[in-house]
Amino acid sequence: MQEAQGVAEELKIFGCESIEIEADISKESECARLIEDTVKKFGRIDVLVNNAGIQDDVPFTDVTLH
Repeated sequence: MQEAQGVAEELKIFGCESIEIEADISKESECARLIEDTVKKFGRIDVLVNNAGIQDDVPFTDVTLH
């Protein structure tokens, strides 16, 4: 989380506003929370970096929540 906070601080140098949100994206409720927190802060989502260290080699259209 400290690294994400550092990136957010660096972005301020360039005039960008951002927030860092820690979430376990394997849990649907946490995904919903991070979207809610973002929309609450900014009113919308322009860019979302979903930096998870997990990858299944399946087509995106075959990905499910469970």
